[in-house]
Amino acid sequence: MKYQVVVEKPAKQEIDQAYYWGREKWGVRQAKKWFNALMEAIAKLETFPNRHPLAPESEEFNIEIRQIIFQRYRVLFLVGDDTVNVLHFRDAYHDKKDDTDEIDE
Repeated sequence: MKYQVVVEKPAKQEIDQAYYWGREKWGVRQAKKWFNALMEAIAKLETFPNRHPLAPESEEFNIEIRQIIFQRYRVLFLVGDDTVNVLHFRDAYHDKKDDTDEIDE
């Protein structure tokens, strides 16, 4: 079964911020390469998204929030009946306490 992958607005904004940061630090070419690799990793959620581990936020919100680790980042998502909703894109070193305040239920 293939799931439809939907990147929610907060995640899109967070990805865009990281991309523009990368453009300044690495240049356009490397930032595009990074962005394309990230979007490829997110697109792979269309098959077997439940293979990824639960995020620590799952316990606090009492729902199954899953995560993939992409380089130094975490992609937080929910798996529905036929849809994967990407909620947030976070720096893996970011304080978990700050992340949980912004998870959309």
